[in-house]
Amino acid sequence: MRGRIRALLDLGSFETTDVARVATALARAEDVERDAPPRLRLAPNVTAALLPTLVGLAPPNVRLLQTAGGVDGYGRPIVEASGPWPNVYRPSYRVRPVRMPMQLRLECDVTEIEEDRPVAVALLAPVSSVLRVLIEEGRRAYPSTVRITRIDAVSDRRTWYPYGGGSFGAEMML
Repeated sequence: MRGRIRALLDLGSFETTDVARVATALARAEDVERDAPPRLRLAPNVTAALLPTLVGLAPPNVRLLQTAGGVDGYGRPIVEASGPWPNVYRPSYRVRPVRMPMQLRLECDVTEIEEDRPVAVALLAPVSSVLRVLIEEGRRAYPSTVRITRIDAVSDRRTWYPYGGGSFGAEMML
């Protein structure tokens, strides 16, 4: 947190690389929100948080898939699927199981990421129809609101994050 800006991170490991990157950007972040650049990258932690909201809404050039492995809320094996979702999520025994995709990943035929684009390094609010993010552009960092209208590429290097039934975040280009 810095001033009125609070970054949200939900990590699936004790690796602190994401925390250090966000803390560095947050330390030099401007207080005033700016317009998002027209071409942007999303860091894997931001992409992972976005994936559950893309169910049923993913653009046609990408595929949203459930990754096989482990067991679901009924103890059945989680299978590879692209919908309808055969498995259920049960975060606690106090909650009834809900049919939903588990261990989501996003695939795109284009996997080449342009490193010179500005990057959204952290969420500043929970995901909704828009993303409030902290953008790092060169030596500058600032809060901005991003609308997902197209996805240009998705890296094939993935990291697991604990969003919903699990999401594999990968760097994404908009």
